[in-house]
Amino acid sequence: MSNTSPLPPLRKKKPFSIKNTIFYLVRILCFFLIVLGISCGSQILYWRYRYQSFVVNGSSMYPTLNFDAEMFIDGVKQEIPASELGGFHGGDNVVYHCDYGLADSSDDFVSKLDRFSIVLTYYENDFDSQGIVRDGASLKVKRILGLPGETVYFDENGDFYVNDELVPQDFLKGTALEIFESTKKETGATKAITLKEDEYYLVGDNRKEGASDDSRFEGPIKESWLIAKAVGIVGKCAYEPSGGTTTFLSYRYPWEVQLL
Repeated sequence: MSNTSPLPPLRKKKPFSIKNTIFYLVRILCFFLIVLGISCGSQILYWRYRYQSFVVNGSSMYPTLNFDAEMFIDGVKQEIPASELGGFHGGDNVVYHCDYGLADSSDDFVSKLDRFSIVLTYYENDFDSQGIVRDGASLKVKRILGLPGETVYFDENGDFYVNDELVPQDFLKGTALEIFESTKKETGATKAITLKEDEYYLVGDNRKEGASDDSRFEGPIKESWLIAKAVGIVGKCAYEPSGGTTTFLSYRYPWEVQLL
């Protein structure tokens, strides 16, 4: 007696159907869209609750930040280049469409700082006599050029020196670098200054005259005034300077995030 079992009957091959093919393709597409949506949503939520948010108001970090910022008055777009937006603040009917970023404000963020890091900070006059931030004081977004203990200065060409050695300002590339280089000379020569062990030298990327109020004019920034290290630009927002109101316009996909 044979122990072999009979084979199952052969399945008939279904005839080709455009309708069935489209149905399966739609199912596959829906699956990928769901996965993409969950992935992007999870990443955005992680960024949103892991980091402190900030709005880039003004042009002091142009062209790194607010490269394509816009200004509206009474809902009408103004023909003003992003590099000039810093001169327009306040007004009940003024709205900026500007960069929205996230920053690391964890207890140990200072240990993660190095030359060319972008930080959020207050200045000395933003604090009252008790060391408390004044009402209406705004955070500044600047780039670290000088580190504690260094002697730093700019020459007449806008080149930066640390301990008498030239430090290339190569934090920009492409078109942004060309814009930066075209205005670098407007920095002007500065006197050499030696930073204390708790001081940083912060400068805005926009070197046009009057574009950035920073350590060239305010002096060194104390470590205790630093609030966070900027991590990335993750979207756009509408910002009303008069009331400090922020409305999100769009988020970037994870692969579009501008890491800083």
